[in-house]
Amino acid sequence: MPVSPLEAGGRSAVWVVPGTPLESGAGWRIWYSAPHEFEPADVTVTRRGSPVETEQAFELFEPLEGVERRMGVLTVTLPSGSAGGDLYEVAIPEAGRYEWRTLPAALPPEGLTLLFGSCFWRPGDKEGAYSAAIRELTRRFSPIFQILAGDQVYQDYPPVKPVGNMAKVFADRYDDYWGDPGYQEVLRSSPNLFTCDDHEFWNNYPEKQPWLPQTWDGKREEASEAAQDTYHRYQRSANPDGRRYFSFAISPVSFFVSDARSERDDIKDPEHHMFSEEQWAELEDWAETLAGPGVIVLAQPLFDEEGGKTDRSLASFTGDFGRLCTVFERSLTSRDGRAPHDILILTGDIHTGRIATATIAGRPSANVYEFVASPASRVGPFVMKASPKHVPDRFYAIHEGKRSLWEVSDLEFAATIDNNVGLVRISPGTNGRCRFELELWRVRPHDDRSFWQRMRRKGQPQAPFTPIFRKELQLR
Repeated sequence: MPVSPLEAGGRSAVWVVPGTPLESGAGWRIWYSAPHEFEPADVTVTRRGSPVETEQAFELFEPLEGVERRMGVLTVTLPSGSAGGDLYEVAIPEAGRYEWRTLPAALPPEGLTLLFGSCFWRPGDKEGAYSAAIRELTRRFSPIFQILAGDQVYQDYPPVKPVGNMAKVFADRYDDYWGDPGYQEVLRSSPNLFTCDDHEFWNNYPEKQPWLPQTWDGKREEASEAAQDTYHRYQRSANPDGRRYFSFAISPVSFFVSDARSERDDIKDPEHHMFSEEQWAELEDWAETLAGPGVIVLAQPLFDEEGGKTDRSLASFTGDFGRLCTVFERSLTSRDGRAPHDILILTGDIHTGRIATATIAGRPSANVYEFVASPASRVGPFVMKASPKHVPDRFYAIHEGKRSLWEVSDLEFAATIDNNVGLVRISPGTNGRCRFELELWRVRPHDDRSFWQRMRRKGQPQAPFTPIFRKELQLR
């Protein structure tokens, strides 16, 4: 039987999150969770005040042992021939009324906007600065979707006691985040695309961390299985077919949402990888068949040095890192009558907001651009003063015996450690290109007060919600 509407927020409520919009304007996936077995009430869709007939199919996921909440996904399909990119009013009895856009098959003349962000530590955002920022950006720009690019929940800080049922331990932390009314507003503001990074599991997953008992040899396998199961139930299930990685197009722009974490091997394994071969096959096929600019979502920056035992980077996986750079290099190369196409990376993780470009040495037009939005809410308190993580001046990529040099530079703007969110506007450009406007918006200033400053009740720093920097690119 359908559940009745319940008060928003709290563990006894029904929670609703719009997932990835269906391709070509066909509708949406909508994620639900309730503290018992349930079937959602019918969703009502209208356009410009007129009702729209829909087909609705619900899948309730199998329960997790020890976890009371149940999760499922409702697929709402619009009539065939519905125009993509249109604005619809969506009434969800358990949650309220919302305005969401559908996914267009092609880039509209007026362009479109998307938001993206990463690294949300809920205890640092008790006043709801993140939700206030997303509310204002949604009001101004009506984004077609937002990309949540990893660390949407911190399972490892504050540390948990790995006792009892591990699935319940991980689900309880999700419930703390997903049950927060401010964060619910962020999640419901527009359709969402999800990928993960380490804190959905634990710091530097899947490697052992001495200060986290759930990662020790006797507990790690159970904790990993629980983390994977809860990540699927609370986030991944909202993606197309519940996938870890996927691609879609808004012609001529193509997107690939990758997953470099949940399939990652321990670096100690002789054959360690960050992508499975199945993901490699899809990624390489995506890059080979680009008809315009490619946008790839990575949970960690490509332009980075090798990480250490507590924070492996993509560059730590030397073989896969070289293979990934080669994928980009091939997309930038004109061959066999195929035109070159540019790549834009959207990423997070490093608690720094920045824009940079990497150029293959000796090929001045072979550029890959990287836009980092991180964090939405920084982890604290802070033992040391924070500083932005700058790009390396250069890095080498090695694949199949070939060594290539990539030279990196910041693009005019100083990196920031303020809490932030990224905005991308895509519109038709000139000479067959697409215009990308990249903006980083301050959610709230970074708070680096010392322990003694806090004891003296020195106030949290204040600054307006405002764009930090803006860059325009014309991509092939």
